[in-house]
Amino acid sequence: MISDLRYAIRTLLKSPGFTLVVILSLALGIGANSTMFSVINAVLLRPLKFKEPDRVVVLYEFNQEQARSIRNPALFSFLEWRRSTASFEQMELAVGGSEVYTVSGSGLPERLSAQFISPDLFALLGVGPTVGRNFAAEDLTHDGSTGIVISHGLWERRFGKTPDVAGMKLNLSGTRLCTVVGVMPPQFWVFPYTRDTDFWIALSPTDNPLTPNTRWFTILARLKPGVTLSEAQKEMDVFARRTAQDHPETNKGWGLRAESLTERYSRAWGEILYVLLGAVGFVLLIACANAAHLLLARAVKRKKEFAIRLSLGAGRNRIVQQLLTESVLVAIAAGVLGVLLSLWGIRLFVFLAPAWFPPTEEILVDRTVLFFALGVSILTGLLFGLIPALQASNPDVNQSLRGAEGSGDRGSSNAGRGVFVVAEVALALVLLMGGVRTT
Repeated sequence: MISDLRYAIRTLLKSPGFTLVVILSLALGIGANSTMFSVINAVLLRPLKFKEPDRVVVLYEFNQEQARSIRNPALFSFLEWRRSTASFEQMELAVGGSEVYTVSGSGLPERLSAQFISPDLFALLGVGPTVGRNFAAEDLTHDGSTGIVISHGLWERRFGKTPDVAGMKLNLSGTRLCTVVGVMPPQFWVFPYTRDTDFWIALSPTDNPLTPNTRWFTILARLKPGVTLSEAQKEMDVFARRTAQDHPETNKGWGLRAESLTERYSRAWGEILYVLLGAVGFVLLIACANAAHLLLARAVKRKKEFAIRLSLGAGRNRIVQQLLTESVLVAIAAGVLGVLLSLWGIRLFVFLAPAWFPPTEEILVDRTVLFFALGVSILTGLLFGLIPALQASNPDVNQSLRGAEGSGDRGSSNAGRGVFVVAEVALALVLLMGGVRTT
């Protein structure tokens, strides 16, 4: 293997133009795939930063005739479930969207986003303030909250990370004076699409203007130890049938679903991200077809070399091994360059990502991404190098030694190159059509 590597390096250095073109072509494909895998790894593969996130579930209603039509349960349902459920140890609510306030007082006026949650939601998620305390009974009033918990970003930006921030005041739009009681950890969010929340306001289910039929909020619950999601779903099915009977005017034809927050999160973003991963996968396949095409063209010039080696006793497998070593070496070099390109690609992705996208600060090239890039590089080297290696290892020895290209060899080589050209165009067309349809 060491001998093959040395020979491969010498051979590739003799054709720097060819080597550079193949490396750059593959690096673009590997870099794009490494970038998308970095995003998927950060957003979908890492566990949520909550306590036992698999036990946290989201409760929502769905139309039994149109399963994709969903809605939040009504407030009266939430109050009944929290009082009588046997599957959940805790159930809380949070308003899905954010409310914008103009804040004055300390520093320049600033527009901040706030999210209303029930006071014990942080405890349900298993995440508490790093500075100060959580919500308490005295933070609640009949019309909102006098105590607020702020984000780490707001603490750093507006209060200079002062450790005695608890007790400081914020004037919300000139109508409500609130007291900071705590600071949440960096990059904390309740919902990924509200990751830019600046502070949280405690909301009581009895606050005005809430009514029994209010559906402003999302219901989160934590399973009791030992209770499975399927068992909780059976209990929710009973509640759904009972609610449909008691309130047919608003609940007939609606079911109730208990879904893991991790699954809900993955479903929300997985559909988009895996489509993008598939798109960059096609880019890599196009690069592989291009590299294979170039290898076939280059193999024509090396027919005499292969014929001499075969006439001296080298087996066909030995030729294939040498050529695969060259292709894998090129692919690994392209992988190194691709990882460097992915660092730029991640910056571009973060720049283009909308504000409601999940936390982009966690998207980085870590050990998992490096192993992914290495695996893709080796697989790519084998993929684009195998067919050219098999074809190049079987030349017409007699005609190659006389310096002539046999007609059979020429026809076979041209046919193989034609196949790869057709494959490149076909893959590009599929990618183009998929992009147009997605748009």
